[in-house]
Amino acid sequence: MSVTPPEAQPAAGAVPVYAARAPGDPSVRWWVLTAIGIGTFMSALDGSVVNTIQPVLKTSLHSSVATVEWVLTVYLLVVSGLLLSTGRWGDMHGHKRVYLGGFVVFVMASALCGLAPSAELLVAFRVVQAIGAAMLFASGPAIITQNFPAEMRGQALGIQLTMTYLGLTTGPLFGGWLAQKFGWGSVFFINVPIGLPALYISWRFIPADHGAERGKRFDLLGAALFMIGLILVLLALNQAHGWGWVSPLTLGVFAAGVVVLVLFFWLEGRI
Repeated sequence: MSVTPPEAQPAAGAVPVYAARAPGDPSVRWWVLTAIGIGTFMSALDGSVVNTIQPVLKTSLHSSVATVEWVLTVYLLVVSGLLLSTGRWGDMHGHKRVYLGGFVVFVMASALCGLAPSAELLVAFRVVQAIGAAMLFASGPAIITQNFPAEMRGQALGIQLTMTYLGLTTGPLFGGWLAQKFGWGSVFFINVPIGLPALYISWRFIPADHGAERGKRFDLLGAALFMIGLILVLLALNQAHGWGWVSPLTLGVFAAGVVVLVLFFWLEGRI
């Protein structure tokens, strides 16, 4: 019978430090997936939750249809443009740190969105919210990969993907119900009571990592080219119904985006 040396035994009343456990520890693995699932669901939900409340926003904020449309559009554009950069930042500085930072930004920006007195400020706060969502989206799969063994990784990533589409699917229905019952601000305020417990679970159970690419240089020019090019292409496709599919503005913005993306791939091929 083996005896644990006295120096290896925990002190009386000590609180276990979950972050110090080995990645993939079964005792914390499903808490990690719970934290990532909630963050993924919330981020995806806010990508579609505004769809059904645009008429309410237009009336309540005394704004135009064109301005209110940006409440949805700017969120999707910023998330898409920042995914690559925030993922790289997690590789360099640790995905847990980026994920927790994204949660804080997302929850705070959600509260600000609910308090916005004008459509213009709401659009600005949605930009900040999208930055947090991009940090959550980019770091989630990496954290799951680090904490689940190969034979369970597909299942865990599948659950995360399910939470993504569940958020996108239920967003319009959930947003309409909340706006009808509690006002349009509740569509954003709901992220606070859900997000704070999820933030605690993330801090408590996701093991710390120091970044596999720690010390490497961040390709700022490449990140900027990717973000600008992708946003221009998506913007042209998103606004083509209003600008006209073959209008000079649509074709010009789309062409500019393609040119910038070509420059991005050329640059990355040389680095």
